[in-house]
Amino acid sequence: MELVKILKYLDKKFPQKLMAKWDHSGLQNFQIKTHPNLDQPIEKVLVCLDLTKEIAKIAVKNNINLIITRHPFIFTDLKNENLNPSKKKIIKDLIDHNILVFSIHTNYDASPHNLLITMLEEAFPTRQIKNFGLEKEGYEVKLKQAITPKFFRENIVKIFPTLKPLTNQVLAKRVEPIKEFLVVTGSGGDTLVNKQLTDVVFVTGDLKWHEWLYAQDNQVAILALGHEMENYFVKHLVNLLKNSFPEVTIMESSMNIPYQVYSL
Repeated sequence: MELVKILKYLDKKFPQKLMAKWDHSGLQNFQIKTHPNLDQPIEKVLVCLDLTKEIAKIAVKNNINLIITRHPFIFTDLKNENLNPSKKKIIKDLIDHNILVFSIHTNYDASPHNLLITMLEEAFPTRQIKNFGLEKEGYEVKLKQAITPKFFRENIVKIFPTLKPLTNQVLAKRVEPIKEFLVVTGSGGDTLVNKQLTDVVFVTGDLKWHEWLYAQDNQVAILALGHEMENYFVKHLVNLLKNSFPEVTIMESSMNIPYQVYSL
């Protein structure tokens, strides 16, 4: 299967025109003087959240032709990217083994084909789900009937299995029923602050310290599930590609969380 056919299919599902201005989704070019060959045959694809040293080893070992990531592998100019010793080694391995990388980030979030919509509809009595945020990076979920905070927390965690979900005192002490909430996967703190949100229920992956303080002072009920909440992306892309390109071997690699809770 030619690379261009796979890329056209993905762009139809998750158009790059929906990508945020600051984003770097699409075909990752880590060679300054040459560009990827769009007619290159693709026999094996690996889908993951992030291209790490571990993922690169898996790709080389399994003769992968194309890696599809959630987060762009190249986010700044190559000179800056190569300041990371590990990434510099990964780039060399990718070039040596002719492995291409394609990323689908904010254009996935803004697409109506995003699996998150279905996941939310199956877990909650939704009345309306629509895009939310400066770059349509999140979702505003309105419910047919109000639910208890306990029901909300339990069902969110079922959608996004995680090790240690974090909340704040606003949500922990909340007794009022919840009629609507916001979801911004990954790092949603910028959306929280830039939209000047107050008195809302907000689900995201992780926040910076000052964003936690903002939420507490502005009565924003927070449920932070960890950046790994985006793992549903991997399963979704694998299923789409297997159904559309049965002649191509599709592999997946779930994210190994780069931190752990330290117990004394």
